[in-house]
Amino acid sequence: MTHQDAPANLPEAEEDTASAPMAEVYNTDRFGVLYAESRYPPVANLGLAACFLCTFFQYHAIPFSFLGGWAVYLRGGGRTTTDIDVTVDSAMNVLERALQTEHRVCIPQTHGQTSIQIFIHTGGDWDRQWPNTSTYTVSADVIISGHLGTPNDLRYGYGTEGILPIPATPHGSNFVPVLSLFYQLAAKFQAHSWRRGEAASDYEDLIFLIGQYPEEVWSLHALFDRNHLNVFWTDVAATHGSMHEFTNYVGRLLGLAEDSENDGSTTLL
Repeated sequence: MTHQDAPANLPEAEEDTASAPMAEVYNTDRFGVLYAESRYPPVANLGLAACFLCTFFQYHAIPFSFLGGWAVYLRGGGRTTTDIDVTVDSAMNVLERALQTEHRVCIPQTHGQTSIQIFIHTGGDWDRQWPNTSTYTVSADVIISGHLGTPNDLRYGYGTEGILPIPATPHGSNFVPVLSLFYQLAAKFQAHSWRRGEAASDYEDLIFLIGQYPEEVWSLHALFDRNHLNVFWTDVAATHGSMHEFTNYVGRLLGLAEDSENDGSTTLL
């Protein structure tokens, strides 16, 4: 499936949309069921959900960009994620009206104005062009741009970049919009600082991104929150305590450390 193909369930222009299938609206009880069903999605189904979102947003002319674990995975990160995070340049009421036309989507009965958690049915009869994929419901967090650390304006590609996915995914050879490295790193440093000790995912993603883009990290380091950087580097030192060269290397990239000329140890700047 290419991003340019319209989803099969989008109504034709002349069709009576009032009679078209509508999205499921879930309440608190139904959320519990959907959440349980979406906890451990196969990578193939995550890719199908992301491809659906690409096509959906393009069809409705809504600028978008992936972020979080899925964006890191597309860059070549080895850690798989459990959901899709995407930011959109749209008013919430416009986004909600568009989502209501999609019968493969489940939307919440109540939600805020800055983000919305939806569930997307994938595989099986939902994606017949991928006959070997099992049916699975995928969770997606859709964030209105300008909130939760996302760029204010996506309309002209600000704060985003198009990448060719490194792993094989249903995205195929199409460029996929993801948050620029600055926004990706800033969000990850913040998340690691806030969720420190709760999960290793943010730490793992940061280790990958720093290893994959060392020159970019060095050029951007002065723009990041120094407290967030210190928290991360402290954890690097604790995790890799015997690997002094690696710890010192990360500290230098983050602008936090320098080599001692006498003994090669690391000192805080």
